[in-house]
Amino acid sequence: LLVAISPALIGYSDNARGYSLVALLGLLLLLLGYTVRAAKNRFAWALIMLTAALGMYTVPAFLFPFGILYLWLFLENRPSASPGYTSRRDFLKYWLASGFSAAALTLLLYLPILIYTGPEALFANAFVSPVPWSDFLETLSHRLAETWAEWTLRVPLIVIFLVVAGWTLSLLFHRKVSPTRVPLQWAAALWILILLLVQRPNAWSKVWVFLLPLALLWAAAGILGLLGLVKVKSLPLSALAVGLLFFAAVWRAAWLLPQLPELWAIHGDEENAILFVESQLETGDELVVAPPDDASVWYYAELHGLSAALYRPESAFDRLFVFVNPDEGQTPASVQDERGPGQEGASSCDLLQTFGKIQVFECWESR
Repeated sequence: LLVAISPALIGYSDNARGYSLVALLGLLLLLLGYTVRAAKNRFAWALIMLTAALGMYTVPAFLFPFGILYLWLFLENRPSASPGYTSRRDFLKYWLASGFSAAALTLLLYLPILIYTGPEALFANAFVSPVPWSDFLETLSHRLAETWAEWTLRVPLIVIFLVVAGWTLSLLFHRKVSPTRVPLQWAAALWILILLLVQRPNAWSKVWVFLLPLALLWAAAGILGLLGLVKVKSLPLSALAVGLLFFAAVWRAAWLLPQLPELWAIHGDEENAILFVESQLETGDELVVAPPDDASVWYYAELHGLSAALYRPESAFDRLFVFVNPDEGQTPASVQDERGPGQEGASSCDLLQTFGKIQVFECWESR
């Protein structure tokens, strides 16, 4: 539980708290999956349906853990029936009923959005539109590199080594340390590959937050499961390892605690850009930003009291601050065309400052 909610507690990344909730719900979903695999439990099947619907309503990216569970249950149910079920067909009836019920409940939750804003707002917005095949592999490799950088930021090298080693051991010694026949890791890899090929998403690091608690749990299972097979004078090595890890965690926490105020004071690119604009803003000024940085910029604009300065088509302005992300192929003109007044609204743009991936331009109204 603590592993799953830790991203939400520390503000893992910009605008990622919804995805952190998905990590928690995804972990709960998989635990329920182990329950129904071990024994016939109608209440657990009902909770799976409810958890899946809530997760997909929170963030559509919950389709990742949802698909991982159902693919694993399908593979794990072969070649024999699960305990408590009369046959494989009996298990599959619950498998299909819960899956379709979760889909129906999710559709019901999204019904007001579909009715009042139209399906385009849900299925054709900039955040879910597929990346063209020509750019997909390059974009995916870039996003995965960003994810790895975020996951390993300020993490000691020895911890990274232990996690990778534990994850590898959990696969190599799966049959010795796990009661299940099919490793969940293989089901996860297969489903993620299928979904990537079908959806071709612009998979930002926040999309993969659901994998973080799973990766840590798999690593712990590999290390402690293997050590649990060995005993030295009746003392389980796994118990000794847990004690050492607990001591290391306490020592690390004591070392990190005095640094927390400094760490919390660190601002991301979007917030630094907003703070800069706040220091420059005058009456009649507005700011405009385009996807994929718009949600984060809107949040920090609201946080620092600049929401009134966000560009609105019906308002007049004297000066326009344009946030440009060159990594996304943006220019001041393209941002204005997508979310601002267009080429006829503002011109004569000058670069003021750069904050990581965000460039802040000053553009003057065309007369």
